[in-house]
Amino acid sequence: MNKSIFIVFVTALLYFNCKNVHAQLPCCVNLKSTLDQQTQKCSALGAEIATLKAKLKKETKVVVPGGGPGSVTKPQMGPDFEAIKFNEELKKKIAPKEAELRQCETLASNTQRQYTDCQSQGCGTLSVSPKTLNFAAMGGQQIVNVSSDMAWSYTGSSSWATIGRNGNQLTVTCSPNTWGVKRVANFTINTTGGKSETVHISQVAGAPGTLSVAPTSVTLPASGGQTRITVTSSDPGWTASVSGIDRWIDVKKSGNQIIIKSNENGSKRDRSGTVIVSGAGTKVTIAVSQAPVVFCDQNTMMESAIDQTNRSANNLEASLRFPSAVNLTIVTNRDAATKDILGISLKNNQSTFLLTGSLPSDAKISFALSPHKKALVMVYSSNLSSAGTLLVFDVATGKQLYMLSITGATGWQWGFANNDACFLYKTQYSTTAEKLRY
Repeated sequence: MNKSIFIVFVTALLYFNCKNVHAQLPCCVNLKSTLDQQTQKCSALGAEIATLKAKLKKETKVVVPGGGPGSVTKPQMGPDFEAIKFNEELKKKIAPKEAELRQCETLASNTQRQYTDCQSQGCGTLSVSPKTLNFAAMGGQQIVNVSSDMAWSYTGSSSWATIGRNGNQLTVTCSPNTWGVKRVANFTINTTGGKSETVHISQVAGAPGTLSVAPTSVTLPASGGQTRITVTSSDPGWTASVSGIDRWIDVKKSGNQIIIKSNENGSKRDRSGTVIVSGAGTKVTIAVSQAPVVFCDQNTMMESAIDQTNRSANNLEASLRFPSAVNLTIVTNRDAATKDILGISLKNNQSTFLLTGSLPSDAKISFALSPHKKALVMVYSSNLSSAGTLLVFDVATGKQLYMLSITGATGWQWGFANNDACFLYKTQYSTTAEKLRY
């Protein structure tokens, strides 16, 4: 490659590299300006030298006879003599230009190195003292002095260590450590010249903090709802969150309480989850559970009723005792219309209810207790008309849960499902499911 072309190429490459250095710092602007001027000058010199060399003429060499191998001499006249003379004059102009270019390249190379160092190492000065702050458990304040010939700022903070600036000083305020464990934090001071220093903060552990919740387990309604949990802690910054997989639970902090809520549980199965309360260097968990909303499906397998007992209604007086220790006393009397009056006294956990009604003289009465002993069923019907009534009662309260008028007493059956929450009856034509609201 022609030397002049090579020089121009190197100069241009040097300038191109300078242009592609990452965004320059403000303090490196003067170096960049000097570098731009030097590279432009070197490029101009290289182009000028290349132009001069392009003007050189072809020279003819004359071999001297008997002068030995390689002996040449200049012609003394003619075109070749003029060409040699022209070239010698031209080379006298090229030589100093080449020397000037070498000097320019050296200066540009040195400036390039200075500029690169400036960009990577920053410029200006930065002094920070002290760089380590140690606080006692009770907390307090400490001053950090900053000295720089460049503009500066700080980044970083902590909930327990706050920072305030006043001129060239930073005041670090540390709150009392009630976590029961050592805690650390840091912040960084940065200048516009690219300099930075980090200040480290540490605080020794104080007395073990306190954190308690009440209650530690809750059951939410199947239909959805909310409940409140009281939190007592020495750490005002305590937090509450839901375990990662329990997204059906919603948690919100409200003063010294947690509000835990959920939507309706339509999953048809029980679900449980965990709420985590964190603070004072420790954690407490709250167990959350929710039963599913009961769906009474006609296709649910019917459970058999148990302990059915038939009694004649005429002058009936009988006492029945069921497996759940429910005492049932049935008394029938005649009223003025010579119809039987049915009185039922159901005693369970000191609760009593009385049902009074008229019965056909030929009535047949059946009683049954549900499989899970939550409901009592009474069926009374006429032997002659095959019609009657079915009643379902809450064993615990005596509340009437359901009543069914029987239009035909043949070809039908009844039972319970879903832990006695659903009452089902089936005729020869269809199956019906009803949800019981205890």
